[in-house]
Amino acid sequence: MQPPEKTETSRPSLRRQDGVCTIKNFAFASGERIDELRLHYTTLGTPAYDAAGQICNAVLLLHSSTSNRMQWVTGALERSLFGPGQVLDAGRYFIIAPDLIGHGQSSKPSDGLRTRFPRYRCRDMAAAAHLLVTQGLKVNRLQLVMGTSLGAMLTWVWGQMYPESAARLVPIGAYPLPLGGRNWIGRRMMIEAIRHDPAWVNGDYEQRPNSYLYTAPLLTLMAQSVQQLMDLAPDQRSADRYYGQLLKRVAQHDTNDLLYILEATQDYNPTV
Repeated sequence: MQPPEKTETSRPSLRRQDGVCTIKNFAFASGERIDELRLHYTTLGTPAYDAAGQICNAVLLLHSSTSNRMQWVTGALERSLFGPGQVLDAGRYFIIAPDLIGHGQSSKPSDGLRTRFPRYRCRDMAAAAHLLVTQGLKVNRLQLVMGTSLGAMLTWVWGQMYPESAARLVPIGAYPLPLGGRNWIGRRMMIEAIRHDPAWVNGDYEQRPNSYLYTAPLLTLMAQSVQQLMDLAPDQRSADRYYGQLLKRVAQHDTNDLLYILEATQDYNPTV
């Protein structure tokens, strides 16, 4: 593993740094390998050390599906979590927020390999994040692992794979059960919509496919309650406008990247 590259960014009060960790010859659970796996990340705060010289104040934050590390370090969450006196005060904690495999600036199919990119799964995302934390940033034990949605799934998986490496787990928005029911059916519908889009051509498209996009907001709708949706879109005009916003949000993602994200949860089962 190459030493992480770090760059100072804005908000000096939070002591923010952006970095990239390059993992050489990363082995996926499928048996596939990639010569270089890049994980981009942001840290807030500074490490504190115990009497044994070990970092003792590190926190790992894992983002949701189709999101990236900016979920944590920009906007409302940044303002409500990391300021002085807040629950994850960057003056007390060393906060690590990576882009998971397939997301943000980290290695993903749209970098060039397309569908030749290894088929990563939840355990691969957790394993790569663990290498970033332990080998890249030299943190042997975390005070907290917290995630939302996909990040919550990975929080459960982290506890299963590395039970001694975190003092606390806070999974927000995922049960420690295999996917099934409407959650997996919704994902399967989106997967098949991509794979059956005539413009997808097995992932070797020249122009991004569009037909599948019209089913893509399904997961967002399933994640919201009936009352939430009525509050957001109480009439047809506002509902159509919200639907259009969801389409634009999904269209920001490369099609192969989205397909891989959807398929990555196939191995999610923290009960075994």
